[in-house]
Amino acid sequence: MRVRRRWWIGGGAALALLVAYNGVCFMHARAMTTFVPGGVRTARPEQLGVLEKARAALFGVTVPRPVNEGSPADVGLAYSTERFEGARGGTLEAWVIPAPDPRGDVLVFHGYAASKDQLLDTARALHDEGWSVRMIDFEGSGGSSGDTVTIGHREAHDVAAAVRWARDRGVRRPVLYGFSMGAAAVLRATAELGVEPAAIVLEAPYDRLLSTVRHRFELMGLPATPSAELLVFWGGVLHGYDGFDNEPVRWAASVRAPTLVIAGARDERARPEEARAVAAAARARLVLLPDRGHVQAARADPDTWRREVPTFLTARALPR
Repeated sequence: MRVRRRWWIGGGAALALLVAYNGVCFMHARAMTTFVPGGVRTARPEQLGVLEKARAALFGVTVPRPVNEGSPADVGLAYSTERFEGARGGTLEAWVIPAPDPRGDVLVFHGYAASKDQLLDTARALHDEGWSVRMIDFEGSGGSSGDTVTIGHREAHDVAAAVRWARDRGVRRPVLYGFSMGAAAVLRATAELGVEPAAIVLEAPYDRLLSTVRHRFELMGLPATPSAELLVFWGGVLHGYDGFDNEPVRWAASVRAPTLVIAGARDERARPEEARAVAAAARARLVLLPDRGHVQAARADPDTWRREVPTFLTARALPR
């Protein structure tokens, strides 16, 4: 009887611990994928102190809903704001930056927990090269509706909706330019949703959502397994999709458009080996920025950007 009782007590304690651990991971997943109306965003993992890391580990991070704090006017560009219906029933906001006698049109998509103003330097650089630019807020960010994010999976439908909207305004085959989460969304839209761009530029792509979640735990000095797996699982449950299906490297293998991949050689969030895998799968040219992390090339290394991106677009995206 005593042995059986000990087994019951031990089993009950293990079950309670498992439930509590899943509860913590559920809270993390909800905090990472549901933006809050305000507050101070939790600092990057490598910037947190011991007590702050403990708090973040137990209660999750705070991610305020991203807002546009700048505009194209801040980088000397004339623009208009347009809104259109997204594929998921919400409203998406875009900045339209026309160029005189444009070479073509580029649709630009931002990263996680950011809004379209994240890529103003990229828009300025593209415009300087003669391209009209359309910058889009994903649902949940900036001027678009909603407050949730799936880190690339459902955002692919926003990419598809943006391409349809641009087509309705005379844009036949735009270039798609995505940073980080935006890169993942562009890849899925192209691989699985029937989008056919003239060319693709991917900056700081990750190979799998699971990989980038693991890296965040590693940056905090915490074991990544099984926490990362549980976060991806619960994030999918929360938003009605399979989080383990978020695999840009698999989507890249189905892409047929000419593709350029740019990544920081010291990126700890979407690591260089992930960019290499995505580039190899997409049969793309890969450019690694020396001594750079998770950054946009037009801001962090403008010389390399000007050497690589215009040449690629001129050779692969212009009508012949």
